[in-house]
Amino acid sequence: MTWNNRQHGQRLFAGITVFVLFGVGYVAAQNPPYGYVPNIGVAKKTFSFGIWGDPQVAFYAPGTKFDNPDSKRNYETVVPRLQQAVALTNQLKPEFVVTLGDNIHNTGEWENFNLFVQTVKPLQMPLYLLMGNHDHVPEADTFATNPIKNREFANFIWAQQQINGLELVVYSFDAGDWHFVLFSQAGGNGYGVDDFMAKHPEFLTWLDADLQANRERPTMFFTHHPLLPVGRAQFDTYGPGAANRAALMNVLTRYGNVKFAFFGHVHNTVASIPEISWRYKGTAFILMPNTANFIRAADYLETANSSWGVGMVKLNGTVCEAITFHTLADEIITIDPNAFAEYDDAVYGYLQPEWTWPAGARLSNASFEEPLNSGWFVNHLLSYDTPPIQKRLIQPRGASRQNLYLYTKAKDRQVSTNSYLTSEVRQALTPPAPERWPVLKLSYRIKSTEYLHPEVCRPYVMISGHKNQTRVPQFAISYSLGSAFSFAGMRGAYVSLEIPPSFDDWNELLLYPRADYERYFPDKKWETLELQRIVVTLGVMNENYTPNSEPAEAGVAFDALDWSTVDTPTPTSVEVAGARYYQPASFQLYQNYPNPFHPSTEIEFELRRSAKVQIKVFDLAGRFVAMLQDADMRAGLHSLEWQPGEEVADGVYFLVVAVDDEMALKKMMRLRRKVSLP
Repeated sequence: MTWNNRQHGQRLFAGITVFVLFGVGYVAAQNPPYGYVPNIGVAKKTFSFGIWGDPQVAFYAPGTKFDNPDSKRNYETVVPRLQQAVALTNQLKPEFVVTLGDNIHNTGEWENFNLFVQTVKPLQMPLYLLMGNHDHVPEADTFATNPIKNREFANFIWAQQQINGLELVVYSFDAGDWHFVLFSQAGGNGYGVDDFMAKHPEFLTWLDADLQANRERPTMFFTHHPLLPVGRAQFDTYGPGAANRAALMNVLTRYGNVKFAFFGHVHNTVASIPEISWRYKGTAFILMPNTANFIRAADYLETANSSWGVGMVKLNGTVCEAITFHTLADEIITIDPNAFAEYDDAVYGYLQPEWTWPAGARLSNASFEEPLNSGWFVNHLLSYDTPPIQKRLIQPRGASRQNLYLYTKAKDRQVSTNSYLTSEVRQALTPPAPERWPVLKLSYRIKSTEYLHPEVCRPYVMISGHKNQTRVPQFAISYSLGSAFSFAGMRGAYVSLEIPPSFDDWNELLLYPRADYERYFPDKKWETLELQRIVVTLGVMNENYTPNSEPAEAGVAFDALDWSTVDTPTPTSVEVAGARYYQPASFQLYQNYPNPFHPSTEIEFELRRSAKVQIKVFDLAGRFVAMLQDADMRAGLHSLEWQPGEEVADGVYFLVVAVDDEMALKKMMRLRRKVSLP
């Protein structure tokens, strides 16, 4: 790297804070990892800057933990491609470059960051980084090979130090007449963006204050995970939940100064940019293709020779004159934000948690006689007329009725990419009184000519229960008109019930969600769920591949829905032919007893499914003290005793229990001297 601004890496805040984040404790730096940085932009009024989306390089070395096919393939293809992008960037001569996160692949290890640092050394201008989900996994902050030991975001901060001298993960600076904000959204491999945001509320507080202080300057905003829907289920559910999406969007649009927001993560193609980018409250939200890693051409249709390359933005005073994408195949694609659709949250509901959705005791527009968005939220569909195809229509049913028609058709490929096509509508209901039993009655029609390869695509009705302030549903029951299925990322109590479909004629379906819940989730009574909303979803899901040469497709029409309640227990849904993907709700960690304790304490926890369990103890400074459990365990109530040795001093300790990808934490105190407790 030929430029360094270490001498300008100033932060505006100070103080020492102790964090415990998902099983690893840290002592934060003297200066927190956020703030405004002076003197690193440019003074000139007319200039261009570059954007790299998701470089995602991975280290590979035979005989090490990095010796696997994924790392080897990445090392051999992505690193040379990033080298090409560096060379192209040098030719384009921007004043500086911003990455959109996922600078590395794998799970946050220093070896990957070191390879990234070495690969970008030939870059002839400043490079500013932010974190994506691959850039930070808390466990990686503690590995023995790290140059920085036991510091949160250690490996990312090390890379920043090497590349530009900063030690920040959320920061801003000025260039010309513009203000620039880089906002990290980490959250990979077992902890999510919501967890990251919950552990660091100061990041959003700082962002609000920074944008308010710069409300007179037009602003460019950069982050990793999109905040508006991109038309593919795995991305519209992976990332921040609706509450955090809304919080970020409210801040970004509050002062009117954020003119452009750029996102990565999706690995979309150049051709898809206008399909999945939006305008909202005066801000353009732009999804940029990635610089070096793979392209999701099975999800987003391609018209350019390459979707790898470098974004370029030209600014002249307070005017953005041009946004272009320069591909590694020597194409220049113009991006026109004025052509983007205007986002309407009254249509999509993407910025509203389900437990806040408008709701009544009965379904509104239950026969689809009014405009669809009167009562129903919909998902974003891409308007491709060749596979992957999604359709949602209100179509006539006879002379005086209408019905809802949903359809998907997969791209003609035989390899699964965990890529879901969905076409669905959703509506919330107020939960019935505890003594009432709900009934959902509806009609459906499936044409036999539109039901090819139901093993990978099927119509469904889903009923889910939602509680205040929780992202994960209390339960979800999918009634699949065909084979059972699960969505990637589905968490909490979930069951998919198989209902053999009937074809060509209209058929009536009777569903009894409370009785089905109590059959498949007997560990927790319906009346104790504290539900705020029940959500009814009508949809078609398609895994977007085909087992042979015929593209998988499924279409369904729905009509005449009726949600009602009765005062006597109902039977279970008799049409059910089988059930799969049963996922009981997580686990419960109870407070250790006694606490304070000496010489030992009892730790009790309840598993509601078999799972891999790790139980660790850390001291207040974040140092590892003990591993109490590391094994697969069966569902049920478990207890164990911790009797620390004499080398374990009196004081506060953190008990961290990780069950698969979920975590719980309790404080414990060892106290050998006798005290009088109230």
